[in-house]
Amino acid sequence: MITLRPYSEADFCRTLTWIDSYRMLVQWAGPIQFSYPLTIEQLRHYAADIAAVQSVRRVFAAVDDTGTVCGQIELGALDLFNETATICRVLLAPESRGKGYCYQMIRAVLAYGFETLRLRRI
Repeated sequence: MITLRPYSEADFCRTLTWIDSYRMLVQWAGPIQFSYPLTIEQLRHYAADIAAVQSVRRVFAAVDDTGTVCGQIELGALDLFNETATICRVLLAPESRGKGYCYQMIRAVLAYGFETLRLRRI
């Protein structure tokens, strides 16, 4: 069972090891906001944006039932006025792939969006 917790600086090193190529970076985030190789400084800037009072994103670390962080997921383009958002920047640890965790992460972030934020469309 996957649970979500807010993404934090404690997760940066993990993200850096999961993004091990330009191709993986672009697959995760596209070619605009980040550059390869991904750095702690880029992630600090990203985290500062997440923490902004009027942030348009919520980023989560996904934790499996053993307490291991196995992925991360973002609810982005968050528009509370129009009650909409998108799911983006989904990333799984290489050793966690093929175990159904992504499906559980999607379900958890949808529950957060619809139940906690009261969105009407994701």
